[in-house]
Order: sequence, then C-alpha cells, then structure tokens
Amino acid sequence: MLRYLRILSINEMKTMFATRLPTNALLEPPIGIAPRFQALKSFLKSYTLGWENWESESIPLLQRYGVEGAGFKFRKIFDDPICYSFNHAGNDLEKVSMALRWHALQAALASNSERNKPGDTNKRAGKIPVRDLDAAIGEYRKQAASKKHLGAMMYAHSYLDADNTANDLQRSDDEMSGMDRDIACSLVVDGYAVNEIAQAILACSPHLTARKNQKEALYAIETAEQARSDPEVARVITKATAAEASKASMQAQIGGDWRPAWQRAVAYCYWACQMRTLSGMGLFHYTVGTVGNCLVLGWHDWALSLAARAKESIGHDFYSKVQDKQRTQFFLLRLIDDWQGNPTHKYPPAAYDDPLLTALLEQWRTPNPAHVAPLLMGACDRHTHHAKSVSEKTDPDFPDRAWWYDPFEILSVLYLRNLEGLENPVLEHPLLGTQIGMLPAIAPNYSDGLLDGVVKQACRERPELAHGMAVGQPD
Repeated sequence: MLRYLRILSINEMKTMFATRLPTNALLEPPIGIAPRFQALKSFLKSYTLGWENWESESIPLLQRYGVEGAGFKFRKIFDDPICYSFNHAGNDLEKVSMALRWHALQAALASNSERNKPGDTNKRAGKIPVRDLDAAIGEYRKQAASKKHLGAMMYAHSYLDADNTANDLQRSDDEMSGMDRDIACSLVVDGYAVNEIAQAILACSPHLTARKNQKEALYAIETAEQARSDPEVARVITKATAAEASKASMQAQIGGDWRPAWQRAVAYCYWACQMRTLSGMGLFHYTVGTVGNCLVLGWHDWALSLAARAKESIGHDFYSKVQDKQRTQFFLLRLIDDWQGNPTHKYPPAAYDDPLLTALLEQWRTPNPAHVAPLLMGACDRHTHHAKSVSEKTDPDFPDRAWWYDPFEILSVLYLRNLEGLENPVLEHPLLGTQIGMLPAIAPNYSDGLLDGVVKQACRERPELAHGMAVGQPD
C-alpha cells in the first residue's frame, strides 16, 4: 500500500524549502532542493495560460476538421488562403491540451497554496492594477524604455543635434510618433482613459513641443482618440474579454474536482503528441512527460504506444539537439523498457551518464522501500534543479512551467512498484506534497465527441497513427 500520500500545508512546505540539507551522496557535488525552485504561490502566479483563445479559435477548427477533414480554408497569409491540414490539427490539439492542463493544475495546486486562506478574496481584489494618470505615465515610460522602442529612443537622443537636416527631423518625428501610437494602443487595451493617455504623451513623449510646433496638446488627444477607435485594438480587447470569460467559465466547470479536467488534458496531449511527433514537430519533453502521465493513470496501451513513437523520434526531428540532453525523459523510456523486459533500445550517450538516474533504474525493483527511498528523494531534488527556463548555459529537462510541479518520473517508479507488488517508501518532498504529486486513481482511457472526431480524421490521413487508437479499460 502506498503510504507517502500526505498533503503538505504551505507552512510545512516553506519549512522544507528553508531547512532541508543536501543528502544525495550519489552526485558530486550533492544537489539538494534547488534554492530557486518556485514555491507554489510564486509558481501559480508565474505560470500563465499561454493559449488565451483556445476555446474560441482552436476548438471550432478542430470541430470542423472532425466533420470535414482537411482542406477547408481557415485564414490567409497576405492574400493567399491557407487550407487546414493534419499538421494544423495536431498544433491546435496541443494548444487545447496545454490550456486544459493549465486549468487542471491551477485547480489542483491552488488548494495547497495560500490563495484559499480566509479573506484572501479581498486581498486579491485590492491588488487590481490602478488605472490613473500616474500609472499611465509610469507605463508609458516603462514601454518607451523597452527593446521594442529602442530605435525611436535613439532618434530622440539625437534629435537636437546641430547637423540634423529637415529630412532627419521628419524621420525622427515619424519614429517617435509611431512609438506614441503603439504605446497609446497598448494603454487603451490595458483600460486607461483617453484623457490619461493624452496626458501621458504630453508628459513623456520626447521633444514634443519642438516636434509638433507647439500643437502638442492637439496631437496628444488625437493620438489617444485614434488608439481608442483603432479596429485592431477593438479586436484585441474583444479577444481578451472573451478569454477572461472563458477562463472563469472553465474554472467554474472544474469546481472542486480537478481530476476529470486533468484526464481530459492528458488524453488531448497524448493525441497531440502522437500527431506532432509523427509529423516531425513534436516536443520530446512534452511527449515523454505525457507517457508518464498516461502510465500512472493506468493507460498502459497509450503509454506504450507513445513511448514507441518517442523512441522513433530520437535524433530525427527539428528539436533533436535539445532532445539529446533530456536525461529525465530518457530515464522514463528506459524504465518502461525495463518494466516490459526489453531493455535493448540504443539511446544517445546522455541517457546513460547520470549516476542518480542510473542507480534508480537499477534498483527500482528493490523489495526494501528504505533502499529505494534515498534514490527517489534524490530524483525529486534533481527535478527541482531542472525546473527552469532554457538559458545560454543550460538545457534543463523541464523548460516549460507546465511540467515543474509534475513529478511524472517519480510517480512512474512508484506506480510500477505497486504493479510489482512492492511496498513504497514514505516520502516527504515539495514535489510530492500536492495533489498532482500523488498517484492518481486508475481511470478508463478518456474520450469525447470532439477528440474522437479529430482522431478518426487524422487516422484516415495518416493510417500509421491508427495503431495507437486502442481505447478501453487499463490493464
């Protein structure tokens, strides 16, 4: 029986972050929990919904694809119509899957954070951004200092040079006026009033009196009015409003039970990864993470099918250089190979060079839970060190926040030990102290009308996809 599944309070998790010492002797130097690994409250704030309009844009396109198949015109590039294809369907399915994942994670993890403390609703209401003149001026200055407007500000710095010709001055004015319009449009989208935007332009726009020949007040109000009536700004506001309504509606649907949303997210991600990997555009860490998510739900047929697809993709897709360094993902594939009694696949050298993961792979079947516990704790620590964005110096195994609090590799070991009839150790770690960090209940493979329609059409286009269509109860 699994005995480690205890939900940690936020204070317990803070204490663990603050006091736990590195104990993993398998790595030199010992790693411990990453000092900068985000606690839940910070994580939930920084982990944003990347595909805001997935319900209004991607879902309708997938519905059409399920009914009509590929070939319908759905947008234009310049004046050339673009026809919807298998690749577009895979891309939209991925967008929907990651949006669903965000909603499920928000619902599952929020109960472990301080968001649900009494009175927190009033605190959050008090944090609604202020929209007044001072805020408008501050936002104008912030945007003008960004890289986006670097060119305009360079012209501003040289505007008063003695050798400027009339053409030079006109070009400089055009650049700075363009910056004013862009920032004004952004401020309209953010909810600032026309008068506040005009006053911000008057206060901040460089050399305004000289540029506009003392008609700066008229120029400022006209620029703000034009921004308010810009059709593209109106479209952006409409989309943002719809996205917020969609977000609120989805969270209301999930309510207190995040599990159905999580199962839906995993199923959509499974088929998205199948399609994207088949077309050579898969993300290896998404694909293998989804293998683990399927496995621990008891979806053995899907886990094995997607693992085979992931192995076929190694070294053969656009992202292979990054893929070859993702040792956690290789570990999970090798773990499944070992579970299936077929550890013969040849992986890149990086799959074999991590001593901690190698030891865990060798000892995951050890009967004594005390012997495997330090390895699992070390693997949890290792996960926190790889939960960070890509930089010039690092290629982490989990570059996307969507996977930072998803210890699929740890849960896969615990799940397979359960299948083998082995006792699991008691583990207390921030990664395992959330609802996502617990082994989920076994569930039937997920399906719904939309997903079934997309999969059937996709299999007609690419028959090699059909071998992964097995749907039924877990083994």
